[in-house]
Amino acid sequence: MTSDSLDETQFPGLDGSQEERVARRVAELFDSDAQFRAAAPVPEVIEAVCTPGITLPAGEEPWRKRARAAARRKAAQLAASALA
Repeated sequence: MTSDSLDETQFPGLDGSQEERVARRVAELFDSDAQFRAAAPVPEVIEAVCTPGITLPAGEEPWRKRARAAARRKAAQLAASALA
């Protein structure tokens, strides 16, 4: 799905009337809600992700570093409050 073609969206598991209602609601939100529009997939990103041979750079992913740092901070806070 690209940000320009919402009419081609398929919703598996929905019957015709449900699918039509969902499609209308998605189209309404896309037209009226900037945050909803901003969450639409970016075609260039989808294309890049689907390109064979494209991988993450070597090394640790940044989100894991942030999660570990947050866990260490939380553990330090818990330890400090237990000693107090």
